[in-house]
This record gives sequence, C-alpha cells and structure tokens, in this order.
Amino acid sequence: MSDHLLSIDHKVVVTLRKPGALSNLTSCYPPTQLLVVTVDVTNKAEIAAAFAKAEQVFGRIDVLFNNAGVSSTREVESVDKADARTL
Repeated sequence: MSDHLLSIDHKVVVTLRKPGALSNLTSCYPPTQLLVVTVDVTNKAEIAAAFAKAEQVFGRIDVLFNNAGVSSTREVESVDKADARTL
C-alpha cells in the first residue's frame, strides 16, 4: 500500500520495528514525501511519538492503515488476560 501511495505522489508515514527493511523505499523517495519511524506497537509511548512526528512533519494524518499483528496457537479459552491484551 505504501509503495502505491508514494508512486501517485501521496505523503506517507511508515512505522515498523526495523526501518532498514524499507531501504528500497527510502532510497527512492525524499523525506518530504516519506517518513519512516521506528515503532514497537506494544509500546504506547512509541506510538504516541510516531503520531506526533507525523503531525510535525506533514501537518496532519488523513488515513491510517494498521497492519501490525501477533498470533497465538493456543485455544482462546486458555489465554490469560495479560496475554490477551497483547493480542
């Protein structure tokens, strides 16, 4: 999705734990169009900082795509509350 939006001249903020994984995008688009921010989605402070950085750089956020996730191979009934909150 990010690559497509960038290719049609939209401004994009990408968050991920390992920004080096996007070296192909960062080498093709200027920082005035693409902002890459390191974020662990289990860390509320990092999430808040990413939103603040996006607003600082681009002024606003129009659309948010969330593709972060975790999985569990256990039965739902056996997951305790603490683990369920991380899902």
